[in-house]
Amino acid sequence: MVTTGSPSSHVTPGKYLHFKGNTYEVLGVALEVTNGQPEVQKVVYRNNGGSLFVRTVEEFTEIVEWPDGSKMPRWVSLPALISKKE
Repeated sequence: MVTTGSPSSHVTPGKYLHFKGNTYEVLGVALEVTNGQPEVQKVVYRNNGGSLFVRTVEEFTEIVEWPDGSKMPRWVSLPALISKKE
């Protein structure tokens, strides 16, 4: 279960822009469960070619330097990015 306020609450399904310029579709957040290990939240996403990928929520939301020099999360929701520019 994902609780409000957890890092994954900021990662919702939809279109995202990667800092290198490609767009991806986030399908959701999954839990990796290994016997005896803590659960790890991972973002499940796909590229425009349909290939699926997973990355930890921490990596997905990590602050990186974009080509324009700004510091933002590695992936940014397209609707959030558009509203920020308006």
